[in-house]
Amino acid sequence: INIDGVIYSKDKTVLVGIEESTYNLNVLNVIDGVTMINPRVCLGWMNLETVILPDTLNTIEEGAFGDCRNLKNINLPNSLKKIGNYVFNFCESLSQIQLPESLTEIGDAAFMDCRSLEFLKIPKSVTSIPRNLIFNCYSLNEIYIPASITEFDKECFVYSYLKEVKIYGGELSKSAKSSLKEAIKKASEDSETIKVIQHEIEP
Repeated sequence: INIDGVIYSKDKTVLVGIEESTYNLNVLNVIDGVTMINPRVCLGWMNLETVILPDTLNTIEEGAFGDCRNLKNINLPNSLKKIGNYVFNFCESLSQIQLPESLTEIGDAAFMDCRSLEFLKIPKSVTSIPRNLIFNCYSLNEIYIPASITEFDKECFVYSYLKEVKIYGGELSKSAKSSLKEAIKKASEDSETIKVIQHEIEP
């Protein structure tokens, strides 16, 4: 079903494609009822600046907004559970993004090359930090991580520009501390040592 150049499944629950003429526009307004955005749907949409998502959305599949280099504004609804691999890869103009408390899964390299990103808080609903999460995020010097995290991929912070990892909501478990230590050791091979700070107040 084609609605204003945006193609949906017959039941209007999946965003499946974008008509070529739509790439001239700078706003994507996804209709209510959509629960999933298919892989690479908006890949390379250079004019896209703003995305408005419905409160029914729960999954954004791999690379959905990859290479949208002028994307500045996107609201992630409180229904969202999964951000797939490389979803915001090369979204170079995205300076901030608020991850909802409903989110349980973040894929590998989800924010890779988001070079303007200045603030990132992982919600308490997430339990693991994936590999290459903030690879080449030049502007991101600190990240807020909840004490609920049980595992850090050893390559989660490689080629990042982090100076501080701020833990909020209590203390990490012993095994999580151990995997964080490994991740920082791996990341520090190509950058300065990253400090871990216990952050008493939730950001």
